Amino acid sequence: MNSGATGTIRDNRILKTCPINSTNEMKKVPRGDTDVVVDNIHKILLVRWKDNAVVSVVSNISPVYPLESVSRWSAKDKKKISVSRPYFIGDYNRHMDGTDRMDQNINCYRISIRMKNWWWPTFSWVIDATIQNCWLLHRADESNLPLLSFKRYIAWTYPPQAEPRVGIGRPRQSSRVIPDVRYDNNGHLVEPLGKQAWKCALSSCKSRPSQGCMKCGVPLCVKCFVKYNRRAL
Repeated sequence: MNSGATGTIRDNRILKTCPINSTNEMKKVPRGDTDVVVDNIHKILLVRWKDNAVVSVVSNISPVYPLESVSRWSAKDKKKISVSRPYFIGDYNRHMDGTDRMDQNINCYRISIRMKNWWWPTFSWVIDATIQNCWLLHRADESNLPLLSFKRYIAWTYPPQAEPRVGIGRPRQSSRVIPDVRYDNNGHLVEPLGKQAWKCALSSCKSRPSQGCMKCGVPLCVKCFVKYNRRAL
C-alpha cells in the first residue's frame, strides 16, 4: 500500500553511507543552511536544516522547495532575523499533532530538577506528560490559557494544601489560595487546628484563631469564615 509521511529522524537511523553532511558538520554552517539527499528509487527526501539546532527530516510526499522565510531571534545581533527554511519542514510543523506535538510542548517547559536516581527522568516525564494532556483538555473548553500559565496555576494550587501553619513563625499568606478554590462554595468546612494560629487569614482581622478552613488550609476565625470564602461583589 502506498503511504505518504513526513517526520523527524534520529541520526542513528540514517545509514553511515548516506552522502549527507553529518550533524557536527551542519553545526558549523550558518543558520538557515540546508543539505538535501534524494533516494530516487524509493522516492524519499532527507533534509538536514540548521536552526537553533540541527534538524533532520525525511519525507516521501512533500517537496524541499520553495524555501520559506521564517523569523528567528538572533542572540548575536540582539534582534529578529530572517532565516530560510525548506518547505516540507514548515509543512510538517503545520500538520504536526499527537506524540510529536506532546514532545514539543513538554520540551518547552520540562521539569529541570536533576537527581541521580535512575528513575527520576521517567517520573518527571510522566508528570510533564500528564500536565500537557490536562492542558489540552482545559483548552477543549474554549480556554486560551497558555501552557506556562497552566503549569504555574498548578504549582500555585497544590503546595498550600498542606496542613495549616500554626504556632510561632511567619503566617501563611491567604493570597496563596487560588480564587477557583477559595470561592467555589464547595467543601469549605471548619476544623480545629490543635494549636493557636499566628494570625487569621483574613487580612483585616488581627485575631489568632484555633480553627481554620479544611479545604483552603488556612487559619480563620468563625466570624471571618464566610467573609474569606465569599467573593467580593
